[in-house]
Amino acid sequence: MDDYSFEGKRVGNWIVDGVVKYHRTLETYINSLIDNGFRIVRVTEPGVAEEYMNLRPDFRDESRRPPFLFVKAANEK
Repeated sequence: MDDYSFEGKRVGNWIVDGVVKYHRTLETYINSLIDNGFRIVRVTEPGVAEEYMNLRPDFRDESRRPPFLFVKAANEK
């Protein structure tokens, strides 16, 4: 991911042109949860399955970085 450490609004193409996203670092997501009384239960960064990449070689580029981040947190307050 280019300019990973620069957080904020980004406009790009994802399925359609002009998609607005707000980038945050993993550090920001995790520390914001902790600072607000949450306990991290699980972190998952799913990627494209190898068998799917064999069917769609154009998706191989997606293995450069995980397209999604899932964080399961429990409120400890």
